[in-house]
Amino acid sequence: MKYKIFHISLLLGILVCINSVLHAQSKQGFVQQEKVNIAGVTADTSLAKLNVFQKQTSRVYYDGLGRTIQSIVVKASPLQNDLIQPVAYDNLGRQTKSYLPYAGKATDTTGFYRPNAVSTDQPGFYNNLTQYLTANDGNPYSQQVFENSPLQRQLSSGMVGSGFQPVSGQHYKTAVYRYNSSAQDGSIPVWNYDGSFTASNYYPNNSLSVTDGKDEDNTETLVFTNKEGQTVLKRQKLGAANLDTYYIYNMAGMISYVVPPQAVSLMAGSYSLSTTAVKNLVFHYLYDSMGRLVEKKVPSAGTVAIVYDPVNRPVLVQDSNMRVANKWNYIKYDAKGRVVSQGIYTDVTRTGRTAMQSYVSGLASSYNTTWYESRTATLTNSGYYTSTIFPTSSTGTLTPLAYAYYDDYDVDNNGTANFSYAAQGLTNESSPTQSTLRGVPTVICQSTVGSAIASNIWLTKVTFYDKRGNPIQVQSNNQLSYTAMFTLTDKKTTVPDFTGAPQITKTSVQAPSGTTSVQTNFTYDHMYRVTAIDQYYNGSATVSHVATYSYNELGQVYQKKLAPVSASSYLQSVDLRYNIRGQLLSINNSKLSNDSGQTNGDTNDLFGMQLLYEKVDANLGNTGYYNGKLSAIKWMSRDGSNNSSYERAFKYYYDGLNRDTAAVYAERTTAGTGAFSITHGWDEDRITYDLNGNIKTLYRNATTQGTGGHSTIDNLTYTYDANSPNQLKTVSDASGNTTGFMGGSGTYTYDGNGNLTNEPYKGLSAISYNVLNRTDQISFSSSANRFIKYAYSASGILIRKQQYDNVGGVATLQTTTDYIDGFVFTTAGAGTAALQYFNMPEGRVLNNAGTLSQEFTIADQQGNVRIAFDNTGTGGTAKTRQENSYYAFGMIMPGSTVATPGNPNKNLYNGGSEWQNDYGNLPDYYQTFYRNYDAALGRWIGVDPKGESAESMTGYQYAGNNPAMMNDPMGDLFEATDGIAKQLSGHEIENMNLWLNSGGMQGGLLDNVPTVGGVSTAGGGKNGVSVYIDADGNVSYMEGSKNSYIVKQNENNEWIFNKVSSNVVQDFSGLAKNFLSNEFGYIPVNLGFEAYNFLGSRIEKGIAAGLRNDNPTNLLAPNDFQLEQQNLVFDRMSRAVSYFNRNGEVFEAGLEKTFATTAKTLGFASTLVGTALSVYNRNGVITLGDAVKGVIGYASTVGPIGWIYTGLDIGTAYLTGKSITDRIGSAVDEAFPEAKMKLY
Repeated sequence: MKYKIFHISLLLGILVCINSVLHAQSKQGFVQQEKVNIAGVTADTSLAKLNVFQKQTSRVYYDGLGRTIQSIVVKASPLQNDLIQPVAYDNLGRQTKSYLPYAGKATDTTGFYRPNAVSTDQPGFYNNLTQYLTANDGNPYSQQVFENSPLQRQLSSGMVGSGFQPVSGQHYKTAVYRYNSSAQDGSIPVWNYDGSFTASNYYPNNSLSVTDGKDEDNTETLVFTNKEGQTVLKRQKLGAANLDTYYIYNMAGMISYVVPPQAVSLMAGSYSLSTTAVKNLVFHYLYDSMGRLVEKKVPSAGTVAIVYDPVNRPVLVQDSNMRVANKWNYIKYDAKGRVVSQGIYTDVTRTGRTAMQSYVSGLASSYNTTWYESRTATLTNSGYYTSTIFPTSSTGTLTPLAYAYYDDYDVDNNGTANFSYAAQGLTNESSPTQSTLRGVPTVICQSTVGSAIASNIWLTKVTFYDKRGNPIQVQSNNQLSYTAMFTLTDKKTTVPDFTGAPQITKTSVQAPSGTTSVQTNFTYDHMYRVTAIDQYYNGSATVSHVATYSYNELGQVYQKKLAPVSASSYLQSVDLRYNIRGQLLSINNSKLSNDSGQTNGDTNDLFGMQLLYEKVDANLGNTGYYNGKLSAIKWMSRDGSNNSSYERAFKYYYDGLNRDTAAVYAERTTAGTGAFSITHGWDEDRITYDLNGNIKTLYRNATTQGTGGHSTIDNLTYTYDANSPNQLKTVSDASGNTTGFMGGSGTYTYDGNGNLTNEPYKGLSAISYNVLNRTDQISFSSSANRFIKYAYSASGILIRKQQYDNVGGVATLQTTTDYIDGFVFTTAGAGTAALQYFNMPEGRVLNNAGTLSQEFTIADQQGNVRIAFDNTGTGGTAKTRQENSYYAFGMIMPGSTVATPGNPNKNLYNGGSEWQNDYGNLPDYYQTFYRNYDAALGRWIGVDPKGESAESMTGYQYAGNNPAMMNDPMGDLFEATDGIAKQLSGHEIENMNLWLNSGGMQGGLLDNVPTVGGVSTAGGGKNGVSVYIDADGNVSYMEGSKNSYIVKQNENNEWIFNKVSSNVVQDFSGLAKNFLSNEFGYIPVNLGFEAYNFLGSRIEKGIAAGLRNDNPTNLLAPNDFQLEQQNLVFDRMSRAVSYFNRNGEVFEAGLEKTFATTAKTLGFASTLVGTALSVYNRNGVITLGDAVKGVIGYASTVGPIGWIYTGLDIGTAYLTGKSITDRIGSAVDEAFPEAKMKLY
């Protein structure tokens, strides 16, 4: 077993605690890591001479028990002071208080242990009333209270800050542990393995463990667990009502049924799953005799069937729509098990999963000799692969949609590379490695899908790597300049530094009208925080400044200067402030005033907003919330004439499940003075829900600022299908107003996958879908010749949209819109495509008759674009071009004082999702990658592709019915913009564990201590895959996670995204995110621009960061076949037999065996396996925190102290979802994220 270790001053220091004498300070054991940022440093003498830009130094101090007592990142703050994370334990070794990190003083001796960190230094840092850039609070820590018993269970948990501590009179989480009682809990049914129920068979009293948790606002959730550790019931309290979700397991302990609250209500105590309505509300999973998932039924979405080949690989997948046409999504593999081809297989002979599986299983004998496809010199079905394994054209019809080639560029296998690197003449530009590539995707070919491109074409991407495994250039073609599959016209080039951090990127896109190129330069501080971004267009030597970024001592962005010319000259300054929990408090301020830097330092701002959580504004009369919910927002903007609006506000109200019930509007004429006396003008309220979260009623007003009156524009009542209760059937509008919801009559219809197929209220006569489950055509009832066609790459990325209309009784093409890696072109009729705009950080660049001009955006805390502006104001000052305000569920509030410009920004709500308003504001959907959202109704028009993530709710709900705090820019998984709000996603108690509060800044304060993505010897492949370079310079990839077959993303791409967007997420519009997609291939939340991704599967937020695994076997759009959905099922399976951690990681016996062998080699006990596997399984490396956990794991096996510690460790893990050891290891990893030892 070989190891690669980053530059660490004590090579074995990550595995042992070493005592060092540091001058006059007391002895403290520590581990020091040196992260080298430049090439050529190979000796300690050279290392010692490096400055803070050339290396990053960090230390972890330990006590005599090997516990972390302090972590320090040397000179890591923007002012080059140390960042210190103190850790303290009580007399039983518990972390009852978890402290926020803080920045040291300029007079401190760098790197030294701070003996007064907890007593004076850290409290003093957070009680400095002379500055406003970091939060001030008297309680810069969180607390946990444990019961006084050997179980040491956590009874209460407070968040960071005053008013949130677990003491009388404050607000905190509590947990009560007991057993079930029929008197208290009612009768809880014992389900049979097949999902049936035997009358009167209920759990006896005291046979289920109950964890009863309440959050800071008294929201209550109970989890009932049987003796096997399986969750059998989750109960959410809504007043006196219970919302129950049942979990039913088969004999093998695998989840078979999930029964959500609406289904429980419909059963009315019969507990029968046989009625049609109940069947259409229940999740159902079917397994074969080998324990493989073969069918999955999601409410409203029909059944997905999976067929496996004789060597246990999924080869066919079929959804409900495909079943009607006897079509399957096929998957083919090479000899190494890598996906090499995907497409559509049609077989009218073997229909249904059972018949097909029987046939494929019968091919076992042929798989003894050939079980894979091989490269060939013959072009077959548009690919240079054999077609020998099932399925083949001899048994049905194959329509290939994607091919992947690995390790070389000789696609046609003739001995000569088909592609070569194209040098761009950039400063410090790398050359591609001449060494052997191993396991690396090099060429990806994808067919187009959709009626907007009548004859499908093949889009190709070729990726070149440098000697460190960094992708440095992607060459591709596009639909506008297409001539042949292997004729490439476009290039995206990245110049990384020694660490892998991009210094320069250059993108060029060719269209019939010419080539457009964009060069982007990045400037960093000593900790690789982005401090400036500049661009050059079309080879010009004239720089176009985009933005500069300033950080407080904790690494949070406190100011962005947009279009800066000098330190004092810029179009707009955006000032940001945060509370002690890391929640955004203000963007400038809602008065647009200069308050000497308390929130803002300018008087010329075009937009400002303040956000209230637990704080109450007496003039507004909002209700404070303590569980992270947004209580109110206040905002103000300026129009194109620089006139300011009224100071405006929304007060938010919620039910007991944290669902939005009202957003009540108010405004005041004098900003900052007096009551918000003009009320209800743009209310969106009287919102009610059924038990599954389907909206039942909704009410809206509209008005004009300052008038005092208002009109009701929507008074909606929703009716749902009796047989499919999640599917909307009709809507009635008692307002009689066509603004907002358009009104009228009609009945909604759906296809087998749960997609809406008509919209009678908007006059959409038909909505059809393609084999990728993406919208193919929308037709209008006003004319049979009016419709919109769409086309996608095989990965599901929108690349073209065509609008047709009735001209002289003939359907005539009006406009074609092409999307090419963030560049947007339009073509009038049969004319020539013209560039409209492309994306940049903080906005977009418009093409005005051949002249490129920047347009900047300012967004709110969720990335919803509020203001677009340029430099056309008097004297080149900022001028507002577009202003948008939104109701809570995202509909644009009518009555803006800013006229819509001729080339409006449509990337607006939901993190910049594109508003579809092609015909008189119709179809009026926000388009995301997976599905379309209807803001007027507050619902998606398709089922959530990851519906299991919110199993107690309808698959059509938007943002967990909490749109003020959550959004869903991908259309697949609603998430919050800060860590506290993530607790509101439906589960305050999960797997019997109280939500963990580890004491760090909620939302990840230490995440702002930069992590440099690349390394000197290995470019970090994410999603469980790592890049390695052997002694001969050969580049190879290694899987490190169960569901990671193919590397999804090189770490430098995620790194630059984190540096720009994590720190400025509050202001990021979809345009900026699209830009990041184009430049670095990382799309956390995007809406239809293709990411740089080796196999074309959509890279989503979290995946590249290693938080969850993407579909490992998918070249096509993820909605077709998502093993990540299966993972949720397997997660439940794992719950039945073992502890299931919060990140959804499932261990592999092979990895356990590998690490156990490693541990044995290093001389550790076998307990090391349990303490270090979780992080290794997540990202394919052993981190410094793992090593520390290994030390603790070893210590926990030695003597009485070790046994006591082990007992506490298990108890803490049981109650909080994270053991004490894990917490210690996590703290180390957060402070020293690059201390990794990679196995290969």
